[in-house]
Amino acid sequence: MPDRRENSANAAPGSSVVPGWQGLLQEDEQILWQGQPHAEFRIRFTEILRGVPGMIPVLIVSVLMYNFAKEHVLLALCPLFMLMNFLRLMIEPVLTPAYQRSRSWYALTNHRAIVATHVPFKGRRVYTRAIDAGAPVELVQSDPPSVMFGLKPRVGFEFIPEAEKVMSMVREIQGAKPEATEGTDHGNREK
Repeated sequence: MPDRRENSANAAPGSSVVPGWQGLLQEDEQILWQGQPHAEFRIRFTEILRGVPGMIPVLIVSVLMYNFAKEHVLLALCPLFMLMNFLRLMIEPVLTPAYQRSRSWYALTNHRAIVATHVPFKGRRVYTRAIDAGAPVELVQSDPPSVMFGLKPRVGFEFIPEAEKVMSMVREIQGAKPEATEGTDHGNREK
């Protein structure tokens, strides 16, 4: 994937492909913009809601461990594995998105939006969305803003400082393209 510090769409001299995106671009495709999201830790309400199912079992197992400890200290350690697993279920939805953003790279080409991630144990994944006149695109106001493509699943450029600039580029691309035909790829592709 492209270097974290590199935020330019310029290819190496004499090369038509920007380093890191080899094998992903079609022959007539050019990168107009590339970047990375702000990877700082953020807690969003939806992420907290995803962690709620782990809270109730954590409370139950904690009470169970407390009652077992009254009988014998070693007996209280029996449900420790369950407690650790439920804590993971509670905390993981809050911590994972920030880590995944730190391992993500974005590219906007003259044909599509590309989101590439490289997370240990999951490997490299590439999500693409074709950009044509009928493709749903939304500028989501946040600090910094995001540009989201598609409806379900939504893929996009999260928390990028240049969101307004990227959105205007997308609108220019959409204005230059005809409506989507049945064969247009709006889906995901894994690499």
